[in-house]
Amino acid sequence: MMLGDDPHPNGMTSVWIDPRTADVLAVQRWNTLDPGARATAVVYPLHTGELGGVALETAVAVGGLTLGGLGISGVWLWWRRRAVKLATAKARSR
Repeated sequence: MMLGDDPHPNGMTSVWIDPRTADVLAVQRWNTLDPGARATAVVYPLHTGELGGVALETAVAVGGLTLGGLGISGVWLWWRRRAVKLATAKARSR
């Protein structure tokens, strides 16, 4: 069930209803959940990009591109260093 103050876009409030009598058996609001489930409910909009807007999306994109660039530059530096070591070893063996 989705209530106005639910942090999760699909709602985090649970309602149990008796299928025969339609009586409400129990209601569990998101803010009465255990701390782990409550933290998940609050962090989910951050995960889906609903929180933070374009600024957060841009920061995440820059961070992702930076990590990718670090991986590529690491392989490139390793490859250059390896090529120099191989060339030096080849020159010494002659």
